[in-house]
Amino acid sequence: MLLLGLSVISFAGRQSPKDLFERIQAGMTEAEVEAIWGPPVLIGANPSRLDGKPIRMQPDEPGGWPHQRLPYEQCVLIKTEKCWWYDDDHVFWVYFDENGVVVKKSSPAINPPRSTFRRWWNRVREFFE
Repeated sequence: MLLLGLSVISFAGRQSPKDLFERIQAGMTEAEVEAIWGPPVLIGANPSRLDGKPIRMQPDEPGGWPHQRLPYEQCVLIKTEKCWWYDDDHVFWVYFDENGVVVKKSSPAINPPRSTFRRWWNRVREFFE
């Protein structure tokens, strides 16, 4: 019982992965991102595509995805990509330019948890929030 009580207390103050993901905005510095999420678990410097060309990305715009697609040469050169792990179901990637400013963020796993227990546990947590 005591263990269950401590588990509830430890998770009660934890923000949802979607809320944490939404806090990161294009234009933030690496230090600002790390102040929110802590140190990354993976850092890639000068990432490249399979054909050897450097990765370029179209910056995120306010309100979400870019409204107009730019040619490769006009996209921002990505100098660093960093990964943060939230839990087994949520991973965040943030891409920075040569000035250390957020260009784009992505999270292929902002989905409901796969395990039945975890989905139930999230509903219980949300009920008490």
